[in-house]
Amino acid sequence: SLAKLYSQWSLGDEKAARAAQLLPGARVLRQNPREALFSFICSSNNNLGRITLMLDRMRRSYGHSIGVLPGEFYLSGQTSKRPTHLAEFLDAGLLNDFPSAESLVAAPTEDLKELGLGYRALSS
Repeated sequence: SLAKLYSQWSLGDEKAARAAQLLPGARVLRQNPREALFSFICSSNNNLGRITLMLDRMRRSYGHSIGVLPGEFYLSGQTSKRPTHLAEFLDAGLLNDFPSAESLVAAPTEDLKELGLGYRALSS
């Protein structure tokens, strides 16, 4: 059960315990295939923080809003030490689904470059 998994994860990870408490029902797995494909494409020659940043920027720019982070979710007292991908996510405070393939195809190349995806753009 999900509750049992949360309990197991919480034993070894304080952040997982906090996330489980504040976002009950949140799933880490079962990523939709389209998002998994784009995650894989973005992973080439990148680290986890940069991949997360690019995917979150795509969600915010082209996905639909599905909720707001609870105010208690923010990591108090650690704002200066937060990595960029975490800072942008928490500062936005929004949860968005992954955009449709159609919305990404329609996105102007320049807009995608501004999201950090320029290395995948065609050369002019």
